[in-house]
Amino acid sequence: FFFQAEDGIRDVERSRGLGDVYKRQEYMGFQLQNSGMILKHFSRVVSRGIAPTFCSFSTKSLNAAVLLAGCGRLDGSEIHESVSCLISLSRNGFKYDCFSLNKAQHDVINPITGGRINEERNLMIESMRISRYKVKEIKDLKASDYDALVVPGGSGVAKNLCNFLLKGINFTVVPEVEATLKDFAGLKKPIALCCIAPVIAARVFGKKHGGPGLKMTMGKTEAPSWPFGTTLAACKALGNELVHLDSTEFCFDEVNNVYTTPCYLKNDATVSEVYEGIDKMITKLAEEAKKKQQKFKQQPCLLYTSDAADDTPCVDLGGRRIIKK
Repeated sequence: FFFQAEDGIRDVERSRGLGDVYKRQEYMGFQLQNSGMILKHFSRVVSRGIAPTFCSFSTKSLNAAVLLAGCGRLDGSEIHESVSCLISLSRNGFKYDCFSLNKAQHDVINPITGGRINEERNLMIESMRISRYKVKEIKDLKASDYDALVVPGGSGVAKNLCNFLLKGINFTVVPEVEATLKDFAGLKKPIALCCIAPVIAARVFGKKHGGPGLKMTMGKTEAPSWPFGTTLAACKALGNELVHLDSTEFCFDEVNNVYTTPCYLKNDATVSEVYEGIDKMITKLAEEAKKKQQKFKQQPCLLYTSDAADDTPCVDLGGRRIIKK
């Protein structure tokens, strides 16, 4: 960090150049307003020599983007998984916004009979049944505004965010969804996916389509509890490493910063097991995110001064203005 301290504005002693100013330099703690930080304190004055300034930062609140695909396990986002994600995010100190596509969902399924209903439903409207609050359109989702991306599972994810359940291994991902995942990955921000949702990441980041390949879990293959062996095989064929884990567990790919947990890929998983796996995953994600913030909590920087006045927004520190350069 480099900051300019304008000397001579209210300083009784006229500046005689940088060498003289450095002798009157101070240790100080500061925090940047734009990063949710505030000015802290002065600790001591250095009487002579060049004094590095130590900058002390406090952590800002974490923000997550949650991507939903409607409401309901057969044609939208799985409700237990979605609510478990929201509860765990809140429990771990995250604020969150929910997003979806502004279009009709692929189909509407009667959850009692499993048959199709001849009607049209909008994904954003259906997703709001879960979110409680306003659902934002995915085109307005900027990875730079969030610390993590979370995608609950449900059949609607594999029909509305991609078409895996319709096309099998030759499926494609909706362009806006693919771009969102790549934006988060490009900024090295974590992506957490539940149940069937990891197939999206398998397609976007798999070696078969030019990606780095992921270490991920889609559960196990032992029937009858784990009936989705073909899904595991498809993810592996896309150029990813599959780890066999239970619904109460999660996989963390440290290289690619991607988290996955099986949830209801286990046919007889209980809601408490699903929550346990999701909560472990989100808790680990939060721990890693907070560690990243702590790296910036205290770092050395250097102050230098100039006699030239400057109208740039600044912080007044006892007669000197500190301006971020």
